[in-house]
Amino acid sequence: MSSLISRIVSAWALVSSILTLILLTSAAAPGPKTLDAEKLVLRDAKGKIRMLLGASGDEEPSLKLMDKDGQIRTHLSQTTNGAVVFTLNDQSGESRIGLDLDQNDRTSLTLEDQEKRFQICLFVKADGRTDFGFGSSKTGGPLISMRAGIGLGSDLSFFDENGSLRYMTGVNLEGSPYSHSMHRSLPRLSLSLHAEGFPIIDLGGEKNKPRISIFANTDSSNLMCLDKDGKPRLSAFFVNDDRLASLSLYALETNPRLDLMVAGIGLSTLTFRDGQKNDRMVIGLHPKGMPYLRFNDVNSSRKLFLFDDQPTPIIRFFNDKLEHFFELPRPKRTQIEPKSAFHDTTENSNRVEIVRGTF
Repeated sequence: MSSLISRIVSAWALVSSILTLILLTSAAAPGPKTLDAEKLVLRDAKGKIRMLLGASGDEEPSLKLMDKDGQIRTHLSQTTNGAVVFTLNDQSGESRIGLDLDQNDRTSLTLEDQEKRFQICLFVKADGRTDFGFGSSKTGGPLISMRAGIGLGSDLSFFDENGSLRYMTGVNLEGSPYSHSMHRSLPRLSLSLHAEGFPIIDLGGEKNKPRISIFANTDSSNLMCLDKDGKPRLSAFFVNDDRLASLSLYALETNPRLDLMVAGIGLSTLTFRDGQKNDRMVIGLHPKGMPYLRFNDVNSSRKLFLFDDQPTPIIRFFNDKLEHFFELPRPKRTQIEPKSAFHDTTENSNRVEIVRGTF
């Protein structure tokens, strides 16, 4: 890099010296101190052109320095759209170093090999965004690219020989790090860190939408499987403090239709829901070890079948106003008296059971 800077400085020093010599020669001449010409040509002792200063047919001013073989080794020009271009060429006349300032005030520095197969490019845009690229793909783009800018985040990208983006890592505008493994320029495996500090893993599909998402925070761990449209089809989570694990399956809508839950207190349930999020059937195991089965209608009226340690179940029917018990021989564990009763609990504000009839 130091030798590159030395060559650029030397080239500029040579150009400055030539221009200074022209001005001094013009100032020493008698009469008006003005040099007016369409083209200035300097030749060596053998008559070969070594410097050419002028404007081309499209009125682009330029300064060209040639070697003894007539190859342009240094070229400074200004294009009609306002860009300024400075190039250093090798002995075959191929551009190897280029320094540009385009019409959008973007500066660039380019270093190339003789066959144009490897490049190092540095771009600085007017808004402060900086791009740094290494290598050259078959499409002319970089193989490795680094980008950064105030208010824009920063990233490091890797491309294959065909110019397709294969891997990207960086920090987004919110300050969260991320990395993407790409296929056909779409992320298929993504690792990121949320602004609150919990990690996220996404496995992507063909439409730039994740199909599997895994994330964890201080309270829970989560897994979600999604369809090609990004809608959830299966989700699972574990809550640390409550030791609660849940697995949900979804239908075409976004509401879970089946839930499997296990709690640390010994409660286990399997819940079936309709399309309106209503629990219609629940199969469970009570913390005391009693299995049960419950059916609900759309009005949330309940019919409960409670299985105890006797072959004959305890059956309870619920609706909005009446609670009906039908209990057969006393179970060994609960020691409930066998009876059939109708209870009205809605008319008693103190919630004291009022028995309307027993037989």
